[in-house]
Amino acid sequence: ALSERKPERLHYLGVSYGLTQSLYNFWRKAGFLPLYVRQSASETTGEYTCIMAAGLEHPDVAGGGTWLEPLVTDFKYRFMSLLGGAFHEMPSPLALSILEPRLQWSDAQTAAAVQAGVSVTRVDGGTLTPYDLKRLQAYSSNLVDYHMILDLVPPLTAAWFAGRLPVTLSHAQAAILLVLGAQRRTVEDAGSSLEGLPVSQVLALFSKAIRKMHGGLRASKEAALERTLPKADPKIMAALQPHTVGVDEELEEAAAAIKEQVRAKYLQADDLKQYAVAGGDDEFAAAAGGAAPASGGIVSMRASKQPDEEGSGSDEEVDGISKGVKRKGDKMLYSKKGGKAGGSKKVHGSSREQSGQGGSKSKKQKQ
Repeated sequence: ALSERKPERLHYLGVSYGLTQSLYNFWRKAGFLPLYVRQSASETTGEYTCIMAAGLEHPDVAGGGTWLEPLVTDFKYRFMSLLGGAFHEMPSPLALSILEPRLQWSDAQTAAAVQAGVSVTRVDGGTLTPYDLKRLQAYSSNLVDYHMILDLVPPLTAAWFAGRLPVTLSHAQAAILLVLGAQRRTVEDAGSSLEGLPVSQVLALFSKAIRKMHGGLRASKEAALERTLPKADPKIMAALQPHTVGVDEELEEAAAAIKEQVRAKYLQADDLKQYAVAGGDDEFAAAAGGAAPASGGIVSMRASKQPDEEGSGSDEEVDGISKGVKRKGDKMLYSKKGGKAGGSKKVHGSSREQSGQGGSKSKKQKQ
């Protein structure tokens, strides 16, 4: 009888159903992995037929149920390639659930991938050129529009989903990359797939994702260039010790020395006495008229320095008239050049002098 027969040792369990988001989540939580999705939708339900399998432990199969992993990897690669064709209209959340990309990468994993070299293959089979990297840098710096790099989005998307460009992205950023780079749809479609996200927010998330990718690519190029440089000699590096005095300290010491030289040469106390203003608080108060001077006002005070003796010929002369002015009471005394030896002619009160080629003539006016 069938009830007396021992159960067969199975290699796997399989299931086939019409692909929807809820059913896929159910079978995925049960441990089933996708192996096949029909490229044409059913005429009756409009759904894609999906086949999933779960590996079982079997003594004839080494590694247990892990033998399914290469098949799943191959399916995801083919499914990714068909997102721009047969699965162009598939909802992006469902496609993202099938691909199950890795979103989080540690700094150590990213650094290891950068040192090993990040490879991004363009549609023509070549790698990214310096001009391509320059365009990515310009877009990352908000210098150009996203249309300038749309041709680079598909290879970047393929490299990130394949794990060759390990940078951490959010679920929303991964969905935007899938819509723009894999399904080749518009930014508006990306916003609609994310529950009506505005286009401005979609572009902001997209820009952050491209900036991270460009950072990884640039770091990989710099690491590759660094590997081509000659190695430094340890003996030479050991001799290159830093200076005991920093650059800022050295500049401050030099500035202090220059200031001291300027102070010693031009700012002597004896040289500054000629600019001293004599007078105490009473003299200042009297000159100001008993009130504080207005802003920008000028206060004039009589010099306290006593003039030289009258008749001295040491004053500097300009246009034949001595610049020495001597006060005597309320009257001004002017020294005139050309007097007799041993004395000078004086004019009291206000005077006006006229000069000519043959000499000088003065008029005396009575006050």
